[in-house]
Amino acid sequence: MHKTQQQLREEAAAAIVATLSASEIWHGHRAACRKCVNHLECTTSYELQVSVNRASRASDDALMAFMPPNSYVEYHGPHVHQHGTWWVASTCRKSLYTTFLLRRPNAEIIDNVPLADVRKAFEPEPRGMLAAVRESAAEISALLATCGYVLATHVDYDEHKRVTVMYDAPVFANIEREARFARRNATGQAAEDAAYIVAALASLKNMTTLARAGALARIDQTRDTAKRTRERVAARPTARPRV
Repeated sequence: MHKTQQQLREEAAAAIVATLSASEIWHGHRAACRKCVNHLECTTSYELQVSVNRASRASDDALMAFMPPNSYVEYHGPHVHQHGTWWVASTCRKSLYTTFLLRRPNAEIIDNVPLADVRKAFEPEPRGMLAAVRESAAEISALLATCGYVLATHVDYDEHKRVTVMYDAPVFANIEREARFARRNATGQAAEDAAYIVAALASLKNMTTLARAGALARIDQTRDTAKRTRERVAARPTARPRV
């Protein structure tokens, strides 16, 4: 019987849960068992470990059935500066084969990528506050890259389940300082780019506040503005080389 993509995704998700549950039970036993604590042979520990290994193989099979090696996926996880199209390389051994290893032709990789952070091109984009902030921050990151700057940006929930935007503060400060200087002293296209960068950084700095205020419309507006600006910069017929 041919399985739908939704069925394959659900089976992969179920296999992941089973593997993580088996691992938790095994580690819980090892922490509480007197034999295991004293590094003595324990039949129960051995049997639980076999269960973990069996579950992890099933997880690997299920994930690869849903997203086979070399298939294209869209990454939309917390590392928003890496959003976009990737290839599936394999599953990750260090996560007991419950996550993906993604790659690009330039040898760039992202490891330990959860199923929830990738989608196939035909799947609907995730929505909600976290997804909206990730999309907006990704567009800002793309605009900065088009203007010649790379700022690693991470969007995820904090310990209180609030959406938080994080980035390398020293790099952020350096980019902002250079852009403000160029906006004051440069002319033409350089001054225009500097103004775009300053505005983009201000939007990124304000993103956490907007998320906690529930300002979804403002967040989407920021995304759309950054996208239009990036496309305008990239489309310049006489744009200077960016390094």
